[in-house]
Amino acid sequence: MDVNIFIRYFIGFFDSNWEIQFRSAVALSKLKDVRGISVLINNTAHHMARIRAQAEVSLIELRDFALQGGVESLLQSFDEKVRRMAARIIVQIATPKADRLLIERIEAHDLAVVAEAYDFFLRRLCAEWVPTLSHAMRRKGNLKMGEAFLNSGNEALRDSAINWAHNNGYKILP
Repeated sequence: MDVNIFIRYFIGFFDSNWEIQFRSAVALSKLKDVRGISVLINNTAHHMARIRAQAEVSLIELRDFALQGGVESLLQSFDEKVRRMAARIIVQIATPKADRLLIERIEAHDLAVVAEAYDFFLRRLCAEWVPTLSHAMRRKGNLKMGEAFLNSGNEALRDSAINWAHNNGYKILP
């Protein structure tokens, strides 16, 4: 990689213009330079969480680094959209550590993460997760999640999907 290109994008990240910062984040992500991405993640202010999330997308291919605080810290964000993005990334990483991070979030009743990673939880369904999954369906559910719950084979999840469908104007045909 050309060092001058890296420096130009890196300096752009510290520009006061949000659009330039975002473009720099995208560029650093595309470069897939662990050092650059690391600096980007660690120096982005909390209110710039979406820029951090943009950089995280490229870390899916850099699994070990992504799980060393980058994605994990995004799961702690106050911004629900950022936590949902982090959940999508972690599901794709699919390592034992990634699995543990998601399991910690369902045990903490993080409905945003649970709703985003519902397919992960359905594949590994445990009886103690059913109430949290049902609650996520009621509060954060969508049509795709409802269909998955209907076909999960679990009666409680099926019931929560039926209730969600009726409350949101959908009809379930036999």
